[in-house]
Amino acid sequence: MGRRLIPSFTEIRTAPLPLNYPAHAQRNNDGEEINDEDSNVALQLNRPQTTECPRPQAGLSEWLKPGWRDVNGEVEIHPTRNRVSVDGRTSIEAFDDDHGR
Repeated sequence: MGRRLIPSFTEIRTAPLPLNYPAHAQRNNDGEEINDEDSNVALQLNRPQTTECPRPQAGLSEWLKPGWRDVNGEVEIHPTRNRVSVDGRTSIEAFDDDHGR
């Protein structure tokens, strides 16, 4: 009878790694760094290059809460804001008032 291969699955979670974690470090099962180029590496992962967030559409940037550009953050908006009219009166404007936003 021939060799029987048993499938194995290893889950690698990268979310908890800090952004400054080395992108090309090869490590063995004990977490020790491997510097040998002939190490028979079966899988090598590199951190993707991050790019800057695109600018929001006109009229949206003043609604965004700070931190929207953070790669680990979430985009949040201010639900309302004060608006001063030409005659100096203040009113409350809701984000949802304009369905185009």
